[in-house]
Amino acid sequence: MDMTQSRDRMVEHQLTRRGIRDRSVTETMRTVPREKFVSSGCEEFAYEDAPLSIGEGQTISQPFIVALMLEKAELKAGDKVLEVGTGSGYASALMSRIVGQVYSVERHESLALQARERFETLGYHNIDLRVGDGSKGWPEAAPFDAIIVSAAAPQVPPALKEQLGVGGRLIIPVGRSEEQRLRRITRSGGAVFEDEDLGGVVFVPLIGEDAWTAAHPRYTATVEVTQFTTDIGLSYVKRWWPRAAHIIDGVPTVLVTDGVYDERALKGARLQKDDVMQAARRQEGIESVTEIEFAILEVSGNISIIKKQKSG
Repeated sequence: MDMTQSRDRMVEHQLTRRGIRDRSVTETMRTVPREKFVSSGCEEFAYEDAPLSIGEGQTISQPFIVALMLEKAELKAGDKVLEVGTGSGYASALMSRIVGQVYSVERHESLALQARERFETLGYHNIDLRVGDGSKGWPEAAPFDAIIVSAAAPQVPPALKEQLGVGGRLIIPVGRSEEQRLRRITRSGGAVFEDEDLGGVVFVPLIGEDAWTAAHPRYTATVEVTQFTTDIGLSYVKRWWPRAAHIIDGVPTVLVTDGVYDERALKGARLQKDDVMQAARRQEGIESVTEIEFAILEVSGNISIIKKQKSG
């Protein structure tokens, strides 16, 4: 199946028209076969403007989100880069075509194994992958020219800042779900860091010793449901009026409301009920959909769970 034209359309319609200007990113996304990084049976949907399920309650992110983070990292030939959150391996594969060496850390062993197989099959030999706590980085391989993190931490993990080389860039979402900001931390000197706010985002929490742990209240557990009202409303508009998608692109998609699946939303997102429940079990220990207040497919491609609060 030749997907060259699909890749070209993705770049033109989803990336360049939305302001992605880094040619190393756009040209690489024209060549790396995204269809090889989606679940079997989903290949024909690989270049749609949406995330797709990859198992473990996770998804491969929307192409624009991937491109945005890579562009903001200002990747260059010869760079050594750390990725926190391998997922299907798509972003690692893209970076491997731009930089000299990629180190990638994934928390889920099954996803890491699948990604490693893809790298070997497709010939991406400049990627080192391991299973571990991404909040600790990869100290043996430091310093890095760039670090990209695909989940939100309560604050920037010290280990990641320490592992930046001078001039290195760290792209990371920081904050609770209702107040996350995408930040670029640049190490301009030995102990001097510049912090830039790149805008509001919504990601699932980064789980790790230097991120969200049992010592922190889970960020979804304390979210006031009313703070999602606007995004939820826009999600419904996007679902029922597809032509409006380009206007409200980046709005999360509601998959469950008050314990009831939205079958239309699941179908549109190419997700199964089991994908939602895997995320619910992992994040909140939930065994029944009736315990879920909201399940939301974030623009990052991950599923966030808001558990129903017990009355009284």
